[in-house]
Amino acid sequence: MGRLAAASLVGTAIEFFDFFVYGTAAALVLGPLFFPTFSPLAGTLAAFGTFAAGFLARPLGSVLFGHVGDRYGRRPVLFASLLLTGCATVAVGCVPTYATLGIAAPSCCSASASSRGSAWAASGAGRSCSPPSTPPSAGARCGRASRRSALRSASSLRTG
Repeated sequence: MGRLAAASLVGTAIEFFDFFVYGTAAALVLGPLFFPTFSPLAGTLAAFGTFAAGFLARPLGSVLFGHVGDRYGRRPVLFASLLLTGCATVAVGCVPTYATLGIAAPSCCSASASSRGSAWAASGAGRSCSPPSTPPSAGARCGRASRRSALRSASSLRTG
């Protein structure tokens, strides 16, 4: 159980660091690069709108990956959440700016932020399942825990 707690801690630390870096980039860099036709204030607010897309996708990711956790166990969910978070972060770095891609650039940035948000919620759904000693086929009790995780994700939209 200690290895699982350590793995969850490392995964959560990586994901929170990713959100912190994206939030900092949204405040400083993404506005002028992806919204150059807006005023500086509106461009920064629009960049934070792409950041908000990640938070709005949390309940969807929690429900979707909670179901996967119910069906297959928490290990695939935690692995998929870390993989999806990393891929979404790389995708943001690879999106061309507004000058190259036009209006599709902010849309791609929002889509990758949404996938990052659903991946963040997936790790919460994966952590809230029953212990790995109980195989999912033997009646694991993840259903309620996954629903609680989805409710926590939905309530976090109000609180921060």
